[in-house]
Amino acid sequence: KKYKSQYNWNKVDRIICGDEDREMREGMKFKRLMFALLPDRHTDEESENEYVEKFKKLLEYFEKLREKDVANVPLSVKIERNQGADTSSQSSPVLSSTPGIEGNSMVRFYVQLRKGKKDQFEYLEVSIDSTFNTMWSYRIMFNWFVASSGKVDAQVQMLQRRCTQFHLNLVQSSEVSVSKTLFLNPFRAPAVFLIKDATKVPTFENKLAQLDYVHDGVFLTARDFTDCIDDSSEFHWGPKFGKPLAGRQVMHRTGLLFVRMIEDKKGKAVVFAFANLRYSERDKSLQKECDAIFAQLCSCIDNVITS
Repeated sequence: KKYKSQYNWNKVDRIICGDEDREMREGMKFKRLMFALLPDRHTDEESENEYVEKFKKLLEYFEKLREKDVANVPLSVKIERNQGADTSSQSSPVLSSTPGIEGNSMVRFYVQLRKGKKDQFEYLEVSIDSTFNTMWSYRIMFNWFVASSGKVDAQVQMLQRRCTQFHLNLVQSSEVSVSKTLFLNPFRAPAVFLIKDATKVPTFENKLAQLDYVHDGVFLTARDFTDCIDDSSEFHWGPKFGKPLAGRQVMHRTGLLFVRMIEDKKGKAVVFAFANLRYSERDKSLQKECDAIFAQLCSCIDNVITS
């Protein structure tokens, strides 16, 4: 690709050799496994409090995983409650999320993979959302450069066991769900829908809440998607080579389908829908359920557009 940014091999080399600034940033080509906690349904304040207490137990587990010099410092995760509000009453999206998965949007800590020996080469960077909202999904990521597969698998299994023990719904999540480029795989391109009437966009957002979608974050999307949609001239995005566009993303409560919506300067929207293949790809029953959820989404968009 012309004018592609250079690979920051110097920074990667320093991280592997023990640099204190170990944050793994976009473009470093590290390995990643990503998970999402799906929120419980809250009928009252008591059930919401129970969900918060379960999450706090998971936070305590994360704090014990950290290196000894920071193990006694609580993780700075903000907990937001909604007083048992129903998702169908959330008429407008809460867009206070920091866009993307870098910077202040995540809390990062490091897990040494060798017990009794500090080995700077084998460690995990665990990144978790800096805000836990009882009506949102919650992202957990394992990032690493150099680590044996057996030790990474052990950490994954321990996380899954803890979530089962605490009655938390954990599912694996696809890389494309946080990517600026939604067309990572040309054979698995997202479905694209156009809402050309700006007055119908809020109606569609309300419908998503009623169809059991939960807020998954605000993500930046590269502007090159405009070359892949019909009637792109009817939308107003600004300069073609400008900054990536921020858009709200929601996730179906089953964890099977993502929907990302990007609005232009006049309020018109492009809607991308893509399956969570990391979770459903090897399970035919989940694939059928995902197909049914997608068909429901298509029907919803048709009704909104034609109404």
